Amino acid sequence: MKKLVFVISFLLITAVFITPFSVSAAESARIKPGSFFYGFVTTFEKVNLFFTFNQEKKTEKALKYAEKRLAEAEAVAGDKNSDAVKTAISGYEASIALAAEASKKVKDETKAENLLNLIADNASKHQEILSDVLSKVPNEAKEAITKAIEVSRKGQEEALQKITELKQEVAGLKQEVAELKKPQGASSATPPQNTNAENQSTSIKELKQEVTKLNNRLTACRRADRLWAEIKSIPSLYSRAFLGPEEALSFLEQELVKSKSYISDPYQEGNGWNPPKNTSTENFKNYKESFDKKLPSLLQLREGQAVDWQNRLSQLVKLKEQYDKVKPVCDEL
Repeated sequence: MKKLVFVISFLLITAVFITPFSVSAAESARIKPGSFFYGFVTTFEKVNLFFTFNQEKKTEKALKYAEKRLAEAEAVAGDKNSDAVKTAISGYEASIALAAEASKKVKDETKAENLLNLIADNASKHQEILSDVLSKVPNEAKEAITKAIEVSRKGQEEALQKITELKQEVAGLKQEVAELKKPQGASSATPPQNTNAENQSTSIKELKQEVTKLNNRLTACRRADRLWAEIKSIPSLYSRAFLGPEEALSFLEQELVKSKSYISDPYQEGNGWNPPKNTSTENFKNYKESFDKKLPSLLQLREGQAVDWQNRLSQLVKLKEQYDKVKPVCDEL
């Protein structure tokens, strides 16, 4: 019993490798449906397909086997053997169904579209052959042929529909990519777009990745715009034209340093200290006394300004930290 199982397993696995030679032998010997060796031929083909794990190759093999079944149907069409015709046609339908099923499992959209085109093109040829066979077979087999023609047409329609859907999806994704690449206004955070057609992706997978990347980039640009608007709304910044946060930060730092310098050394020209030149000592003394009377309130003002500048600077630093995180994403092309 174990030896029998081993022999059967060996024959089935070996069939995968000898099928091409078996097929050739079958064709040369004109093995027809109903003959003793016909079952071996179809079994070898089924085993070959079972061990073909690449879905693209499985689709192609199934289509070749479908063509074989049609050739067999043609060969027996004039023999008045309805059962032989039905057997060949049943095998044809099974192969076509397997080809359609395997093509759906192909992940690469370009390869999938090529296979669908192959299925659709073959279906046109198959229908011509089946129509010819229909005119030759006995009445008992005509229903099977008619059904096979309908199956072929349905498979062709499904393939063409799927091709249309793939093309529409690609077109839609390309349109979405083009829209996302359009400049989003004259925003300081939005860089110019590269819409060179040579750089556009073609596969659905690549296009989806590009759409995701562009959406993330657009989100980052909008976030950067909002942060830049918040930065410019900080008092003393909104009325000034800055090239970016760095320049705004530099301005606030300078103003803070200036306020602190007026506190540590109030006798500066920018702080209101402007004694008359070429004047007598008495006049200078009088000017200083007058200035010193104002000094407490002036120092209080400068201290308040220093606090304001420090608060604005702290606000800007926080906003700039967020801005610096999203701006590089926005700038990616």
